[in-house]
Amino acid sequence: MMLAILAQSQDPSFYLPAQDSTFAAEYDWTWYFIYYISAFFTVGISLAAIYFAVKYRRTDKRLEGEHTHTHHTALEMTWTIIPLILVLAIFWFGFQGFMDKATPPRDTYDITVNSNRWSWTFIYPNGAITNTLYVPADRPVKLTLTSEDVIHSVFIPAFRVKMDAVPGRYNQMWFQANYDPGDRRVQPVLDELEGEFNGIVHPLYCAEYCGRRHSVMEADVVVLPMDQFRSAIAQLAEPTGTPAEIGQRLTQIHGCVQCHAFDEDATVATGPALYDFYGMPDGRPQTDGSTPAADAEYIRESILYPGRRITQGYRNEMPSFAGRLSDNEILAITEYLKSISTHYDGELMEYLPGQEPDEEANDEPAVDEPVEEANGDVEDDADDQDADVEADDEDSNEVEADSEEEMVETAA
Repeated sequence: MMLAILAQSQDPSFYLPAQDSTFAAEYDWTWYFIYYISAFFTVGISLAAIYFAVKYRRTDKRLEGEHTHTHHTALEMTWTIIPLILVLAIFWFGFQGFMDKATPPRDTYDITVNSNRWSWTFIYPNGAITNTLYVPADRPVKLTLTSEDVIHSVFIPAFRVKMDAVPGRYNQMWFQANYDPGDRRVQPVLDELEGEFNGIVHPLYCAEYCGRRHSVMEADVVVLPMDQFRSAIAQLAEPTGTPAEIGQRLTQIHGCVQCHAFDEDATVATGPALYDFYGMPDGRPQTDGSTPAADAEYIRESILYPGRRITQGYRNEMPSFAGRLSDNEILAITEYLKSISTHYDGELMEYLPGQEPDEEANDEPAVDEPVEEANGDVEDDADDQDADVEADDEDSNEVEADSEEEMVETAA
């Protein structure tokens, strides 16, 4: 109940947030059914307790014992059968809801959810990776949850769904989000992409205490119409921008910003600050007494094997990203760290390996040019043919004129 009350802090409703999934109405009905039964018995028992406390309060008057019944079959059957019916009804409604949630339909859109302290990563079938959960409206969505470190729990109050993410296993949950184009909460999203995207944003929380920064482990859930969702995911699957820009986006997607400071005003202290770090003249002293150079090799080692060197004053809390980040992605993050360091005065990469533009393709003439030339040739040929036709017509006219003159002379 406490989670439900806290979760509706962004919604004006009294108890629960708006019903934004196909589960919500049914679950709310069951919740209110249990709530009103509990309220009824709470009030009734409290009033009865007050009544008997007043009636049999201690006084100076000596009360004589009254004759009372020791057994009343009708009364005992009443307070046994009515609670039994209520308990069976609660079980039935709850069991139905549980089975609905535990059995996803076959046409779900599947998204993998990786969790680690203290961020969420959402992986789509086309390879797109985000730290915001984008879901299509009016289609079942199945989330496959896992964790890299400790137990986390996905909780989306607006959809009335919650499921634990456990290390070493996959848990699944599904829902179908509602979307009304006329909803006052529809707002522009994904301004960085090409096209117009209007969605409804819901909060996603971690509902399992997972460490000292558990309270900041949250994300947004954006519900988009199907056509906009397809366009957005297709664009998110193709990283664009300079390597530094891609690297900055990766630090957000993989939750690096939850533990490291990437600008001078950030105050997070779980991990060492990375702003103005690359190229630092003296590096940072490590717990093993070494002082490695703040270069690309150190950054790569820290990402893949974070436990090998621990900066003094910090603990070994960072998970390994081996197998989760490609060489190009590590390179992009390195370029981003160069771009935010005053100790680096070299040039930044313009393209990642494999991302360079095809110069040969650019040097090739436009596809239209040969066509224009071809068209020109065709037009010239056509003109020549027209000229030939006109010449033939003139010759033909001359022949006809000569023939007419010969016929006149013959007749004469």
